[in-house]
Amino acid sequence: MKLHVISGAQTGADVAGLWAAKLFNLSTGGYAPKNFATLDGSKPEMAKTFGILEHSAGYRQRTIANLKNSNLTIVFSEKMSTGTKLTINQCLKEKKPCYVAMLDPSDLEASLNNENLNRAKNFIKNSFMIHDVITLNVAGNSTQNSARAFEFAYKGCYLLFKELGFETTAGYEDWNIYKDLWSL
Repeated sequence: MKLHVISGAQTGADVAGLWAAKLFNLSTGGYAPKNFATLDGSKPEMAKTFGILEHSAGYRQRTIANLKNSNLTIVFSEKMSTGTKLTINQCLKEKKPCYVAMLDPSDLEASLNNENLNRAKNFIKNSFMIHDVITLNVAGNSTQNSARAFEFAYKGCYLLFKELGFETTAGYEDWNIYKDLWSL
């Protein structure tokens, strides 16, 4: 049973999913926009840290490439931003499973007790009966669209990976250590 975690490597939910996966010793990858563009500027170090590849085009094309290369997508979102809507709509268009976890910024912990996260966990468990490797695309709000996007996605992925039986020595509250890191 192998879980491979990919994302578009934007600030917020994308990078949080990659860090959580890395801390659970899961393989990571995915496509970043041309020039490894992020809201924090160009981050080519993502290639070494997370195995991220540079897409030849921009945000839209890298979003589509990532969801096409995955078995399912989990979207961590507080607001239905343009990018979040694109991800959800493209998953529907490509007939790819997509599970949306909505953040209530006044109660993050309650937001993590989300039926869609449970459905995603069950989808992954069931998929392991058929496939040796499952590729999970983590997507959602950037830090520009939600100040708590990183924390929400990190904690959501942390709980998901733990419930799937993966182990880590990293803590649930360690999200703040990695929030602004692009490499170690």
